[in-house]
Amino acid sequence: MDITKVNMDLFCETCNEETVHVITYAGQKIIKINCTNCHREFHASKETAFAAYTDEVMHRIKTKPERVKEEIKSAPVKSVMSMPGRLITKFFRIEKEYKSIKKELDQR
Repeated sequence: MDITKVNMDLFCETCNEETVHVITYAGQKIIKINCTNCHREFHASKETAFAAYTDEVMHRIKTKPERVKEEIKSAPVKSVMSMPGRLITKFFRIEKEYKSIKKELDQR
């Protein structure tokens, strides 16, 4: 799950005009919206954001067997050769993902 930031023109009630806002996504879930003019911030609670993250991780875990099966069908040698390295680094990638989301949520 990646942290993605998108700039978008939205109406700001504080500024009483349309201004550029930075929308921060964790995966497909909005976790924060920030007005670049007045810096007012709207955000999901940490509990809500982590619940969304947990839901997405659980979905990825449930669908992983099917995705691996499809990968092996499409490129068997490459899949089998890369699997050990990917398995070893998976825990580190998950930790990096978690820390990235936590850092974003702690910047409040």
